[in-house]
Amino acid sequence: VLYNYDGLMIYANHDSISASQEAALKDYVQSGKALIPVHSASWCFRNSDWYVKTVGGQFKSHGDGKFTAKIVDAAHPI
Repeated sequence: VLYNYDGLMIYANHDSISASQEAALKDYVQSGKALIPVHSASWCFRNSDWYVKTVGGQFKSHGDGKFTAKIVDAAHPI
C-alpha cells in the first residue's frame, strides 16, 4: 500500500519503530520514494540508527523565549 505514494511525510513523535516497520520504510526509501521528515520527526524512531542517519540527525533540545509581534496592518481581518 505504501508504494502507491511517491513520498511519505512523517510529522509525529513516536519513540520506536519495529524491525518490520523499519525494513518496510528502508525498502520504500531505497526504492527511490521520498521520505519527508517534518519538525518532530527528528525525534522519532530513536531505536533505529538507519532512520536517524537517513533523517540527518536527531533533535536535541530547544528553548523558549519571548517575542513581540509587530502589527503591520491593524485593519487586516486576521
